[in-house]
Amino acid sequence: MDLEKILSINGLPGLHKLKNTNNKGIFVEEIESGKVRFMANVGSRVVSLDNISIYTYSDSIPLKDIFDGMKDYESSREILGPNSSSDQLKSFFREILEDYDEERVYVSDIKKIIKWYQFLKTLN
Repeated sequence: MDLEKILSINGLPGLHKLKNTNNKGIFVEEIESGKVRFMANVGSRVVSLDNISIYTYSDSIPLKDIFDGMKDYESSREILGPNSSSDQLKSFFREILEDYDEERVYVSDIKKIIKWYQFLKTLN
């Protein structure tokens, strides 16, 4: 899965795909609707999913590896929904990434990762 051109933009819902850049900003496509937007403010917090890592007690693990772990987990069991209880989400994430840092990885982060995984899975 190539996460380099898939973006999360602070303040905008959903995931976006990088289409083009220029000196004023970036052109992105909202993946779900296919609508193209121009982001005039280059100061917007735009993060490629390829650059996101999850903290562990010893290091950090790229999001791509987390998604791979979720895919392996899903081959034998069903992935929890993002609206599951906090304890269930923590337990699930501990099965995916044994030594994730519970003090720096919040339940809201786990929910977002699950939502992103499920969304990207529907896109293949």
